[in-house]
Amino acid sequence: MASHIAGVLLLLLAAVIALLPLLATADTGRPLAHYDFDSAEGDRLLDTVGSRHGAIEGATWRPTALGHGLHFDGVSDYVSLGADRAFRFAGSFSVALWARHDSVDGWQDYIGNYIGGVSGFVLAQSDGYLYFHQGGLQPYTLETAVLLRPGAWHHVAAVYDHEAHAMRIYVDGMEQASQTVTGAPKPSADVPLFLGQYHEGRELFRGTMDELSLWDRAISEAEVMALYGRHQATFAGDAVEAAPPPLPEGVLMGMALEQVECSGDRFRVLTTGAQFRLGNGAITCSQRVPEQRDVAHIALDGSAGPFALEGQTDFACKLRGDALDITIHGDSLIILRAKAPSQVSFQGLFDPEYHVAHNGKYLFIDETGGFGIYPVHTHDSAMPDFEQKPWAVTWQLQRGEEVWVSVFPPRPYNYERSFESLAHEGMEEPERWYPSDELIEATARHCKVLTIHSYVFPGGEKAPWRIPSFVPADIDRWHEVRQKIQGLGMKIIPYFSPFYYKGSLELTEGGPERTYFDEVRYALDELKVDGIYFDGVSMDFRKSYSITRKVRQMIGDERILYVHCSSDPLGTADIYCPFIDTYADYILRGEAGRGGLDRDSFLRYIVGNYNIGNAVGLWCYYGSTGAAGYVDVVPPTEDIDACLAAQARLWRQGMYWSDASEEGLARFDAEYYPKVEALRREYETRTAD
Repeated sequence: MASHIAGVLLLLLAAVIALLPLLATADTGRPLAHYDFDSAEGDRLLDTVGSRHGAIEGATWRPTALGHGLHFDGVSDYVSLGADRAFRFAGSFSVALWARHDSVDGWQDYIGNYIGGVSGFVLAQSDGYLYFHQGGLQPYTLETAVLLRPGAWHHVAAVYDHEAHAMRIYVDGMEQASQTVTGAPKPSADVPLFLGQYHEGRELFRGTMDELSLWDRAISEAEVMALYGRHQATFAGDAVEAAPPPLPEGVLMGMALEQVECSGDRFRVLTTGAQFRLGNGAITCSQRVPEQRDVAHIALDGSAGPFALEGQTDFACKLRGDALDITIHGDSLIILRAKAPSQVSFQGLFDPEYHVAHNGKYLFIDETGGFGIYPVHTHDSAMPDFEQKPWAVTWQLQRGEEVWVSVFPPRPYNYERSFESLAHEGMEEPERWYPSDELIEATARHCKVLTIHSYVFPGGEKAPWRIPSFVPADIDRWHEVRQKIQGLGMKIIPYFSPFYYKGSLELTEGGPERTYFDEVRYALDELKVDGIYFDGVSMDFRKSYSITRKVRQMIGDERILYVHCSSDPLGTADIYCPFIDTYADYILRGEAGRGGLDRDSFLRYIVGNYNIGNAVGLWCYYGSTGAAGYVDVVPPTEDIDACLAAQARLWRQGMYWSDASEEGLARFDAEYYPKVEALRREYETRTAD
């Protein structure tokens, strides 16, 4: 009898297991359209619940653990699902799919019929962060703080709930971002719904997609989890582990890996600006510029080691451990990458005068220097108890997570550069895209560097300032102005923002696809520039670091790199990355306000950059005068003096300031530049003594 009951139970269990896929399907109801990608032939993507089939343009069928998917090359591949009226959502809707990225660099669209900020929707990623845009809503953009991992399958979903006035994004079954919105979706007018590209043939997806569904209602959190759970185990076994990047090479701005000493499991690594000593389960981090001192201990989990030297270049070395790898760069950056769950405690050894936390990133600064903590994945942002000695930030890292730690300043301050004043010219009116000969001559009396703004490039003359190519609209006019500027002994630097570049940001040059770095090469060889001006780089600090280093490598140490980053790459004015700033000659900050700080603290710790990244800090005055919003006024005496006292500088805006007050510009010239010259003489006397 017992054996008979057991047999019945086994049969019942087998029946339940067999029904699980059907039960999971029932959890999410019948979608508006569903694409399982399993036809695996031809140039049509079949809708398995209706007739809204897609036309495949270039994308190729690939086997996946679930059957088949479509691979997109990121160059020209996409799928058009047509301009079906059912996809012109005016109320609640949802979209969900599985995707494996070959790369997460730059903007890549999964699905959408979006027309920038106006109508339609798009679900996309940029540098590993997920974005959901919907025209007609306020705010119309929602983004996640979680990062997608190349080579791994991720389930991504976006929901707009009209009744709840809410937008939500889910990654791997979990809600990662949500916000309350006003308004209603504005349907796209006759724009096809695309997979793998923006409607203008850009922001192309690189990777494989599978299992796409759309609903004309808001699916619930339980339904999203059911969709994820249905195939999670299958896709988990189909991940492609990304190969570790090679160790970077090349000594830039004098920052090098100077020495690596090892004795058993103990290491001592010297960079230009820091010293790192590994032993007894901890890394002691010390400044070497402007003076030697310990700033932090990094206490490691007992399972992290033992460590062995795996590789070394003139700029970096890698120490391989059992649960943790450690990479140290010549710019005093140390990267911890967990290979297994591992606890790490960052312990401060000084009393910071300025400390800030944002989305798990930390910055601790005093007059001499300090350190910052930058996790790639989201972590808690609770401020440590500074009454405790040492004070500490402690995390449990999961497999694959990285934390970047910056000890600063990475290099000595360039006083000579700080005495070379910079001007910035260009306005929206076509006749003022370039400075006049009279303005150039007036500028040359005070400045060594003149920057030309975006208006001279097609796409850079109006919002949204998306520039497809950095070739001036009037190349003859460019060279006339360039020769005038250089003939008066100044250096000319054009607007060359990676952030607003419409093309590829892949770190390549001279390949089949024109990239940003081909544009840089063109500027050096054909436009005869003396440097490059970044107006933003990327909202991913890792990408910002890579782009900035590569451009510095291309232009060399003698040309100028001038960077404006008031809120990127971390999305706030309060916290920044000294290990990126240090590759710039000039850093412009202040457009996004003072971050709630008093003027002097703002100038010292946000603008000045002295004993931090040690670029020359420029005050973007119009955005942080102390009044609300942008104010085009000439800085008064008290602000000039406060700026110079903080080891910061002011840029000259001849066009804007002359419009605001001709007398004010003349007063600024007569007051500011003699004070900078007096600082030069003080420096020369001090160094001579």
